[in-house]
Amino acid sequence: MRKLSRRTFLRAGAAVTVTSFAGATLPGTAYAQSSPFPARPVTVLVPYAAGGNTDTLARLACQFLSKRLGQNFVVENLPTAGGVVATETLSRAEKDGHTLMFGAETTIVIMPLMQNLNYSVDDIAPLSALAAGTYILATRKSLGLTTLAEFVAYAKENPGKLNYAVGSIGGNTHLSMARFAKLTEIELEKIPYPGGGPATAALLAGEVDAYFGNASELLKLASNPEIVLLAVSSAERLKQAPDLPTVAEFLPSFVARTWNGFMAPAGLPADVVETIVNATIEASKDPEIRERMEVLGITPLGTTQAELLAMIEEDKAFYTEAVEIAGLSKR
Repeated sequence: MRKLSRRTFLRAGAAVTVTSFAGATLPGTAYAQSSPFPARPVTVLVPYAAGGNTDTLARLACQFLSKRLGQNFVVENLPTAGGVVATETLSRAEKDGHTLMFGAETTIVIMPLMQNLNYSVDDIAPLSALAAGTYILATRKSLGLTTLAEFVAYAKENPGKLNYAVGSIGGNTHLSMARFAKLTEIELEKIPYPGGGPATAALLAGEVDAYFGNASELLKLASNPEIVLLAVSSAERLKQAPDLPTVAEFLPSFVARTWNGFMAPAGLPADVVETIVNATIEASKDPEIRERMEVLGITPLGTTQAELLAMIEEDKAFYTEAVEIAGLSKR
């Protein structure tokens, strides 16, 4: 089960063996000490478009780090090719901490399972996750289904009749829904849309039966009479929606999440890693940032590097299975 609690991360982080990210700089690694960091403005690549959750969190974090570390942390959006361009750019950057990426598991866990890329995960050093997000399964109100159990029962009684929106083929919500359907033994037809916004709009318009979308998108629509929120994919119920059950209450093996945090080119000096990680942990505790996260249905984390690497190992297991189920594994 993929818990979101910090206690779980601490336990997992203590036992993690770093194999997938050979260049990750854990405490004690014998890299030379760097010049005082940051010595000049830091470029923070964001592999998604401006205005989304990742971009919003990146700008909050960069504002905090700019004040905390005395140099500007400047966001540069590079949304091309699903974030691959930003990640490849990061992999080739100088190993001094002045080029970072604020991203997610997508380009270092999911994409390498589906595509042959011009970078290796060994080229990237995950540093610290600022926050974790989750997903909500919602249906159109006219279906007359009010619980997750009713949704699954209806799908089993009507195999192939229900469909669901997909914001991007191979994206987190597509893979999570594909895995959910497999585990519950239901047949659903996927309907692709060019992003989460259009997918949500399709659900509101009654064009699709269901959508497993980002909690930040769907929580804002909780009172909309056209849809019903059935369950959230986090390990625990959301503070913002305590009456909304978790998928795990129905299907104990199912917990799905996403996270956002800082990454760097592999081989960063240990003192630079420590500076960025400590500042990110401080940012996760900042009252203003936590308040903004709460509005978005996002859970503050502020992980150590070992904790983030443990999370990534869990992600690999989850998405390897999900990509295979969705028929998207690279050949």
